[in-house]
Amino acid sequence: MAPRILGAIWPFIIFPVTIALNIMGYLDFGAGEKDIVLAIPMLAFSLLYIVSYIILIKKKQKTYVAVITSSLISFFLLVLITLLYSKFMGVRG
Repeated sequence: MAPRILGAIWPFIIFPVTIALNIMGYLDFGAGEKDIVLAIPMLAFSLLYIVSYIILIKKKQKTYVAVITSSLISFFLLVLITLLYSKFMGVRG
């Protein structure tokens, strides 16, 4: 049971740690105060991940399959949301 719980909450463990390291200055992505903007996609990834992970666990998938599949689903949904949002905002490219 513990691996399934850890598999479900790992993005929520990494998210605050990354934000804290960013605020304290240990992580620097070269954008100054705009580094905190990275928190929005990380939070979206975490939420998408937990939803897809719970769905896969309810379908009786193995833990490692659920983690890998949920990560891929979350990543591609985040890319899709980003592309749709940029199209909505009028970004061309």
